[in-house]
Formats: sequence, structure tokens, C-alpha cells
Amino acid sequence: MLARSPQWEYDDYGFYPDGIGDCIGRSAKAALVYNKPEMLQKCIDLLKAGKRWSSLLSPPPPHPERLWGAKKRYRRQSSITRDPIIGVICSLWLMPYSSNYQWKKQIKDIKIRWWQNRPDLYHWKKYLETGKQRHKRKYEWWAKLNVTRFTPNFALNHMAWMAYVADSWKMKTELWRYVPAWNILLELLTDKLPQSFIESNAKAYQATSGSPWSHPVQITPPDDSHFYLDEGDEYKLDLDVLNWVLNR
Repeated sequence: MLARSPQWEYDDYGFYPDGIGDCIGRSAKAALVYNKPEMLQKCIDLLKAGKRWSSLLSPPPPHPERLWGAKKRYRRQSSITRDPIIGVICSLWLMPYSSNYQWKKQIKDIKIRWWQNRPDLYHWKKYLETGKQRHKRKYEWWAKLNVTRFTPNFALNHMAWMAYVADSWKMKTELWRYVPAWNILLELLTDKLPQSFIESNAKAYQATSGSPWSHPVQITPPDDSHFYLDEGDEYKLDLDVLNWVLNR
């Protein structure tokens, strides 16, 4: 599940990445929302192979003129961070039961390298694998230490999903102080506001291409950092994820 690149990405990288860096994280959410088990299994396979996106999506080498004119180098295909790991595990936990795929049992198969791991992530994953409350308590203790007013919004997004999946009221309430008022998905994941209030805001929400819930500030017209989607666009992942959580 890709996203259309705005012009600034071409100016920075010398090509249009179209969201390949977030391919696994977005595709795992899309597999959950649109009930596409094969897509989620492909995300798992890519993660196990240490690839952030499929080699079929790798961009061609940039034209020499663009290569030298580019301001930044795009991330490597092998640069696996915590983002796709958390995204896949969340979808594995929330995906409807399937005897063919055994989603929750596959959480154990997701390996976290030592440089990617943190105590909160380790104990959160262990809690989902074992159901042992001691791991949940340790996850909450460490996660509380990690969240501050300096925590970037993309990290708050992952923390909110982790608290939602672990059903951790302690971490949900801890995140209330830091979740921005405009981010209705994170408010929903953390039970910050009544669902009826969020439903009314969701009706007025205008879908975009990209990951607005991880964005540091609210995206409003005429901001061109994200493309606004039309009624004819088949997939509105940011809006569809919001509605999926609302109706769950």
C-alpha cells in the first residue's frame, strides 16, 4: 500500500519514492482494514527477509543530473526500524482468526534485532506472546519512561497502537497529555474522548495520501505536503483505519 509523493520528495531525493519506505507498515494496516490476509503474510515475509519493501518496488537509479542535485539520500531497503515491526505485530494481533494463518502465533516468529529492541517493545511483544501480566507491567513501566513532551508524533502513533493492542489503560491515560487535539485517531486509540465526539469529527475529516496520523502538525488546505484524495479514490487508508477502529 503506497502513497503518492509530493513534489518536495522529488526535490530532496531525486525521484518519487511514493511511500515505499512505509510500505510494510501501511500494507499491514491495509491488510487489517480491508481483510487481505495474503497482503499481511507478504509483510511478514518481507520483515523476515530484512526488507523494508519488495524489490519489485525499488526505484531505478536516479538520472545523474538528479543524483547530484538531490539534497538527501533515501533510506536503504534493508533499513528495518521499529516502525514496520510494530505495525505488523499490531495487525497480527487484531486480524480475525484464521486457521490457515494462525496470526497471533506468528508474533513469535517476528525477530527483533538487538539494535532495534527496547525494554518496552520487548515486554510488549512478550506479553502478546504469553499473556503474562508481569510482561504487561514491565512494558507499561518502561513505556511510561519513554514518553515525554519531546516525543515526536510518529513515535506517539506507535505508542498509541501498542497501548491499544495491549489494552493498557495505564499507558492510554499516560499518553493523553501528549496526544495533539487534532489527531482524532490517537485520541480514539487511547480512549481520550467519547466515541460520539470522535465520530462527528471523523465525518468532517478529509482523507489524504500518506500518514497524516504520524505527521508532526495537522495537515490542512492548502498544505501540499500530502495529496488530498478524491471521492473516486478506491483506498483512503487514513480514513478507513479511523473508521475501522471506530466500528470495531
